[in-house]
Amino acid sequence: AIRSAVFAVRLLAAFWTIHHALPRHLNVPKLIHCLYLFSNANMKLNHLLVGSYLGSPALGYYTVADNLAGMPIREIVGSLDATLFPGGAPIANDNERL
Repeated sequence: AIRSAVFAVRLLAAFWTIHHALPRHLNVPKLIHCLYLFSNANMKLNHLLVGSYLGSPALGYYTVADNLAGMPIREIVGSLDATLFPGGAPIANDNERL
């Protein structure tokens, strides 16, 4: 857990460095991409550690448990996204209403 936390802090520091190094007009797309890459690497780090230290059978159990634990959040966010995204689309370019 400590290694994962240290890794997350390092990724955040790298993200912050990249954020300030990019030109202003390129910030949004590159930052979203970098954030996706960093968060994906951070989410998969624990799987890599479990697999390397405990072996394949333990990794299988861990992966199933991890998927089951994340299922309620995925279902709630998916429902909200499917409902709120179409509702917000008409005001996407209206800065005053946002």
